Amino acid sequence: MNNLEKLPDLGQSFEKLKLTTMKKIFKYPLKMMDDQIISMPEQREILDVQVQEGVIMIWAMVVPNSPMQRVHIEIYGTGHEIKDRIGGGPRMYLGTVQVSGLVLHVFEAN
Repeated sequence: MNNLEKLPDLGQSFEKLKLTTMKKIFKYPLKMMDDQIISMPEQREILDVQVQEGVIMIWAMVVPNSPMQRVHIEIYGTGHEIKDRIGGGPRMYLGTVQVSGLVLHVFEAN
């Protein structure tokens, strides 16, 4: 075995490294509506939901070059009815915000 055969495939390793380590934190504005679709990278970890200058924002750590995905967001006010989802997966609670005198609860519902 010569020395070249002992070397790892650097091209493949570099591609894996790019996909797994290049993360950034981005923010995504939400509309003040019950049901909406936003676009986010597939590889993401939602960190927080807060209000910034009167706008509900989601902050997420993302791999920016991963494929984009449609994300279904639901927002419910305290005391509002939350209907069962038919044919969809479970809701994932993202956070609670206070804006314009309202207390709103934000969910991902994919």
